[in-house]
Order: sequence, then C-alpha cells, then structure tokens
Amino acid sequence: MTVTRLAVPVMIGMLTQTFINLFDVAMVGRLGPEAKTGLAALGVGIITLWVFGGALNAMSVGILSIVTRRFGENEHRKAGEVLWTGIVMAVVLGTAVGVFGYVIAKPLFRLLTENRAVATAGAKFIRLRFLGLLPFLIIIVYKAFFDAIGKTWVFMYVEIIMNIVNVFLSYGMILGHFGFRKYGVEGAGMSATLSSFVGAVAMIAYSFAGRYRSFDIYRAWSVNARLIKEIVKISYPASIAAVLTTLGFEAFIVIAGKIDVVTQAATTVLTQLASLTFLPLLGFGTAAATMVGQSLGSGKPDDAQRYADNSMKLGAGIMVVLALVFMCVPGHIIGLFTDTPGVVAEGSKALIIYSLALVFEGVGIVASQSLFGAGYTKYVMFVDVSLHWLVFVPLSYVLGVVAGLGIVGLWLSADIYVFLLSTLMFIGLKRGKWKLLKI
Repeated sequence: MTVTRLAVPVMIGMLTQTFINLFDVAMVGRLGPEAKTGLAALGVGIITLWVFGGALNAMSVGILSIVTRRFGENEHRKAGEVLWTGIVMAVVLGTAVGVFGYVIAKPLFRLLTENRAVATAGAKFIRLRFLGLLPFLIIIVYKAFFDAIGKTWVFMYVEIIMNIVNVFLSYGMILGHFGFRKYGVEGAGMSATLSSFVGAVAMIAYSFAGRYRSFDIYRAWSVNARLIKEIVKISYPASIAAVLTTLGFEAFIVIAGKIDVVTQAATTVLTQLASLTFLPLLGFGTAAATMVGQSLGSGKPDDAQRYADNSMKLGAGIMVVLALVFMCVPGHIIGLFTDTPGVVAEGSKALIIYSLALVFEGVGIVASQSLFGAGYTKYVMFVDVSLHWLVFVPLSYVLGVVAGLGIVGLWLSADIYVFLLSTLMFIGLKRGKWKLLKI
C-alpha cells in the first residue's frame, strides 16, 4: 500500500513530464512534407539532450539517497541543508552547461548527422532546449527532496501545470496557431523551455509552505563543501552511466539513420513511446528508492528488501498489460504520433518486437532504482554501461545494418539488452551487499 501511494503521483508526474516530448513529436509529425525531417531532427536532438541532462540529473540520486537517510533518522534540518546544497549546484551547473550547449549546437549537429536539413532543424531545436537545462535541474533537485520525504505528489502537480503551458505553446508555435508564427521544430524547443521555467518557479514557491519550516531549507546562504562532496560521491557513477548509456541510445538513433530516414523517424517515435513505458516503472522505482533509503536510515534492512521486491512485482505486472495492448494494436499506437504511412508501418513492426521485452524491463528498472535509493550506484553503472557498449550498440549495427534486418534487427538488439540488464540488476538486488552501505 505504501509503495502504491508513493508510486502513483510519481507515475502521473513522470507521465506529464514525458508528455512534453511526446506532444512535440505528435505536433512535428503533422508538419506535412517537413514531418520526416522534423522527426529525425527531434529524435537526434532529444537523445543529445539526454546525454547532458542525464549527466546533470544524476545529482538527484545523491540528494534522494542522503535525504532519505536523514529523514529516516528524523534529522529534518540536515535534510533541508542537502536540498539547499543541491539548489546551488543546480544553478551553477545548469547555467554553465546551458550556455555551452547553446554555443555548440550547430557544429554538434553537423557531427551527428550527414543530412543537412536534419542538422539545421535539429540545431535550432536543441539550442533552445539547452537554455532550459537550468530550470530543469532546479525542478529535479526539488523533486528528489520531496520524493525522499514521501511527498511525491508535489512533482505531479508541478508537471501538470507545465504541461498545460506546453500544450498551448507547442500547438501554437510548432504549427502556427493562436497568433504565433509557424516555427516548426524550433517551436518545440521554445515551448518546452518556457514551460520548464514555469515549473521551476512553481517548485520554488511551494517550498516556502509552512509545513516544510522544520527543514529550515533557506536558513544559511553558505555552501556546505562536505555535502557537495558527498552528493558527488554518490551521484558520479549514476552520472557516468547516464552519459554513456544515453550516448549508446544516440548511437542507436544514428545507426537507424544509416538505414534510411524513414527508419530513423520511426525509431524516434518508438524511442519516445518507450520512454512512456518507463513511467510506471520509475514510479514504483522511486517509491522503492524512497522506502529503501528511509528503511536503511531507520536501521531496518529487511523492510528495505521487502519494499524493493514488492515494487518489482508491481512493475512487472503493469508491463504485461502494456505489452498485450501494444501487440494488439501497434499501428494505432504509432499512428497517435504521426500520420506518415511509411513511418507507421516501420514503427508498428518495431513495437511488436519491443513489447516482448517489457516484462524484463519492469524488473530491471525497478531493481536499479532500488539500488540507487540505497546509494549502491557503482554496481548499476558498471552493469548498464558494459551492456550498452559491449552488447546493445554493436549488436544494433550488426543486426540492423550488416545483416540487413533494418528496424527489426535494431529492436531485437534492444530486447537482448533489456533481458541481460534485468537479470543482472535482479541478481545485484538479491545479493544484498547494498544493505551494508553507510551514508
């Protein structure tokens, strides 16, 4: 019951967060003759953002792990100090990386694709999304804090507000409605970044509510160097894993482009759809991470194991239902994101193959999030990075390009990767070494 209560708001919040990208994909997919180029540009651009955003987002792992321990120990002021330290880190890193990304957007896209039209559209999109890294990081830091103390619904409400803003701006700026000029792919970057700033302001405003006074979040305007070191120590394996695994997914998109632009466009749609399937898993994973950390902080490792096991069962069960839906109506699912016949046909084939791995995905993601909650991040990093670059990427190229299986070969390699990942994460969780980790 506790896991479900914590997980449902996270799932809804993550659903609304992912909906920003999904809605942008759906709008760009309706640009007519520009749709194929736009979808390809969006696919490469979003994955590239995941590289930078994922590296920075990893600080939330350290913040959540430490705050859950301090909260479990009933040390509210120390938990508030962790949040303040995370805010300072978010402002510095978000500003620096955002400006850097804006500057390198054009040359970066020329390296990522040989298609000039895709490179031009993608650069316009990504430079604006880079400017949104600052509010994105602020949101992520507050989310980690509120999730860690069991207030998972805060992020849900903020994301709903963001999506209302994004739907209005995205529909207007991409397609040229509500008095806006038709910006196409560039409009997707504008709308997403503006909605992120709205979300960040909402998070900050809510943190001043009286119920959080005991955390004394803003009591000191100094930076705790020891806490920064502790956050980095826990977070850096997750950061390395995020960068290298996201680069693996980017290589996956690039390999799809070597087959043809239709395959790349379909892979873009399916990648965004796959991110949607992560949401219930991230919900149960976050709930498990919260209860694992709090249980370890309270000196109850057996409770931590129980919460992790129950979360995995719930995650796997939901994935079975999703897999059946995807297999029954693949064309209708892909058709929600684009009306281009070739993209729908290729995407439908890939969706059926991907569905075969969903139950394993359920186990793997929840188990890895549980290990993150315990601060056992090095194991997760080693397993995920190794599988990405020793199995997933090379196998994608061999099956998709060399063997000539096209999009079928690409997504078969994804299935194999997911199966191996889930197996090793399950083993790591059952071995129990994470229960002995001190934070």
